[in-house]
Amino acid sequence: KNMLHPITENYYRREVIEYWRYKITQFPFSKQEENYCKILDNSNLILLTGGTGTAKTLLIPYYTLLYFIRKGSKKKVICTVPKRMYTDIAYHIAKCVVGTELGEYVGLKTGNTNKVSKKTRLIFMTEDILYKEYQEDKELSQYDAILLDEAHERSLATDDLLYSLKDLLYTRRRKTLRVVIMSAGAAMNKFKEYFHKPLIINKNRKDSFDS
Repeated sequence: KNMLHPITENYYRREVIEYWRYKITQFPFSKQEENYCKILDNSNLILLTGGTGTAKTLLIPYYTLLYFIRKGSKKKVICTVPKRMYTDIAYHIAKCVVGTELGEYVGLKTGNTNKVSKKTRLIFMTEDILYKEYQEDKELSQYDAILLDEAHERSLATDDLLYSLKDLLYTRRRKTLRVVIMSAGAAMNKFKEYFHKPLIINKNRKDSFDS
């Protein structure tokens, strides 16, 4: 296989290879990249639910970025996560999945932190920061995809974002944008009603990938 990392275009670091071989392969989502990318081809709005231990927070942002890199895009992918976890997740993906320091290809943007460089392609940020960016650019034109993780932990910023993304997808019809909302299963009915028939992926079992 090609040993160049598709994001950095450098050789895989040994610790990244070992992390994928011994850790990532244990997660349900590790075998679903191809299926997930096919869904991205055909749907601009996806509701995704997966229980603890499915690695959706770890792998879905990574798979999404790879999808657009392979299509030749130079834009970025954004993932919002709750404040209690954004630093750990961003650092973990940068170090263990991509094999670089935080602030290079994987960045973090919060009220007090701005670890983003010209190389950065995947950015973790809080919902209020993303909403501020939306107010400055209503098309979110520098981004290929917006991922909202743990969306059931709703705040005022979450509701503002959901309204804005719905308007962007359905009213102004930015067809190239992909929106992925990741949440606990119990909250999905509310999101389904709000967005009107989005595609729902349920990944709570090790051997299933139901839509």
